[in-house]
Amino acid sequence: MYKNKNKKGYFYKEKGLYDDTLYVFWFSIGSFRSTLSASEERIKGTVDNLYKYLQHAYYGKARNILIINTPALEYSPGIMNYMSEYIYEYINRIKQYNQSYKNIIGRFHVSHPDTNVFYYNANDEFRYILNNQKTYNITFVTNSYKDDKKKNENKQYKYSNYFWNDSVHPTSIVHELIATDIHNFLNEYSETKVKDSTTHDKAKYNFKKYENKNENENENENENKNKNINDIFSNSESFYSFTKLSNLLILGIIYLFF
Repeated sequence: MYKNKNKKGYFYKEKGLYDDTLYVFWFSIGSFRSTLSASEERIKGTVDNLYKYLQHAYYGKARNILIINTPALEYSPGIMNYMSEYIYEYINRIKQYNQSYKNIIGRFHVSHPDTNVFYYNANDEFRYILNNQKTYNITFVTNSYKDDKKKNENKQYKYSNYFWNDSVHPTSIVHELIATDIHNFLNEYSETKVKDSTTHDKAKYNFKKYENKNENENENENENKNKNINDIFSNSESFYSFTKLSNLLILGIIYLFF
């Protein structure tokens, strides 16, 4: 962690002197999604690119920078359920990636002591949430919301009970927890308190909106299924029982495939 070097807080107050924006860099996740090709060369190339981006940002008058490391993707369903034999290799690669990040950030900060550089450990936060899932009412941590929904469409799943949205991406619930922790993290290491901005409030609103959207879609799907079944029986009174049964089977097959 590179603590605040500015007497006035981590944002520069002098307008026109430097950019008072907080620049956030978070990439490298894609390197681990479906391949183990995160070789030494690839890791070095990605880290070197980060240094170049930091330099470009600095020359553009950026002085407040937040770097987020690679999260604990070895716990994701995509790796746990389909690539479990490579879990330890993933763990080692991600550790190597994150250590390389810290080294390059340290090098950058030494070269530019007038910057405020924050290093946020998303890897630890992922582990913390997973280890304390009950605290956050998270029930499912080894399978994803989308996968469970595909396997059993007739069952209603509560989006807010899942850690993973799909094979590698966390749900908006986890994103909100991460966002809140970053907010507190910035407050902790800043001489000036970080106030809740309209952007922060909007993000929190969108997290809830996305969660409700997923759960409402589930409810609507179940309602439509029940409605379709009721319509079949109510509109079939004039047919012979054999015809009714045939139509029901055909409609059932069509419904399953479409």
